[in-house]
Amino acid sequence: MITLCLHHVSTATEGGAKYRQFLITPKGLTWVIRSARALGMEFISMADVLRDPQAFWQTNHANKIVMTYDDGYENFLTYALPVHEREGCPATVFAVAGKISGSNDWDPEMPYSPLMSLEQMQQATRSGLITFGSHSLLHSRLQTLTPDELSRDLQQSHQILASGLGDSYLPVLAYPFGNYSQGVVDGAKDSPNKYAFTIKRGFWLPTTPSHEVPRFCVGFQDGYPFVFFAKCLRNRITAAIQSARSH
Repeated sequence: MITLCLHHVSTATEGGAKYRQFLITPKGLTWVIRSARALGMEFISMADVLRDPQAFWQTNHANKIVMTYDDGYENFLTYALPVHEREGCPATVFAVAGKISGSNDWDPEMPYSPLMSLEQMQQATRSGLITFGSHSLLHSRLQTLTPDELSRDLQQSHQILASGLGDSYLPVLAYPFGNYSQGVVDGAKDSPNKYAFTIKRGFWLPTTPSHEVPRFCVGFQDGYPFVFFAKCLRNRITAAIQSARSH
């Protein structure tokens, strides 16, 4: 199975080279979804995996895609959500629980970008397509925290999002900055999070460690149809081969 990682969706593309690495336009997002479906792939909700993991992995998972967004920017509500609703495509947004209604002040090299409020997050879930997970409490580099600090961070993030979003919150975590260590993995396993996601490239297989799930990052260049189409085709072939080897 392929898990995609996105960040910003916007029509404003002038933010510097680093910003463009994390950006896709609404048109580009549409092409990503339609290109994958043209190859016979299916976008599924993260909830489908969590509902009964053992039963899920007995299905044909090589043609499945889970789409995720990190940080929970307001531009998701403005630009991405309409695409997901029009295309009927589910996604999970990893929100920074302690910075709801705040901004991406953890990265001064990036343009200022506001984060969704709780009310906006709740609005996003009304379509039935969007769920939320945790991107930690403050978007800290988790490997720099002590075990006690890490435990408090993950527990508080879970509590804030679970109480604010109810059934639209899933107990899943995306490591901030994609950074983690064995200590962070161990801490995530001891938290309520059933899965944790990295930004290492790779496929989500039945044998993948539950708290080191890889993702393919999607950026500006992937909005061009033939570029993503080629990537998706290559990924599906590789995923099918690796899935066959794992059985």
